[in-house]
Amino acid sequence: MVKNFHIFGKGISFSVSPTIHSAGFQHYVLPFTYTIHESNSIDEAVFCDEQIKTAQLIGAVNTLTVKGNDSEQKIIDDNAYWSGLYTTTEKVKHDFKSVFEIKVVPGLQALPKKPEVVIGTVSAYTTTEDQFSLLFSNRSLCVDVSYKPRQTPLLTAAQQNQGWDTITGVEVLLAQAFDQFLLWTGLEPPREIMAEAVVVFDDRVTMAKGGML
Repeated sequence: MVKNFHIFGKGISFSVSPTIHSAGFQHYVLPFTYTIHESNSIDEAVFCDEQIKTAQLIGAVNTLTVKGNDSEQKIIDDNAYWSGLYTTTEKVKHDFKSVFEIKVVPGLQALPKKPEVVIGTVSAYTTTEDQFSLLFSNRSLCVDVSYKPRQTPLLTAAQQNQGWDTITGVEVLLAQAFDQFLLWTGLEPPREIMAEAVVVFDDRVTMAKGGML
């Protein structure tokens, strides 16, 4: 049965999600496609009939699944993003508000103490290494969910401090993609093949920028 999957949003032409999932589909010889669909507003999005508990707890969705037959279809919304973080850090829970005490500070200088885990969620193009110089001490973990560029200023700043392990945005994205693949197909995701597809994609981008393609 032919199935078409999409990622939709605005300014998402750089997404590697189609590359990751297409590699998994090809591995199982599935007649599925995964394409990018640019949406200028939320009005173009598909609204859902049912919401999974994880999406309710987080207050956001990023994975839609169609269930049922043609006459009785339901769109189920979920959030696989939390699982990407949880899988890679083994420390982050999906119900943030009930697990952590959250304090809003005006800047890094106002932090009450040095953090034990740092998770970056802003565009890498809006930050510099110097901005993060006050964050790091002792040994801990830094995750940056931004994956463009692959090596972000936050990761670079963390790696300059001894004892800090780092996880890239691509690693988080892959962990999320593995859960989505299982959800959509019912098949065990071919993790190594999907991860290798990103490496090949990056190599092609590098060659294209160098005028070799």
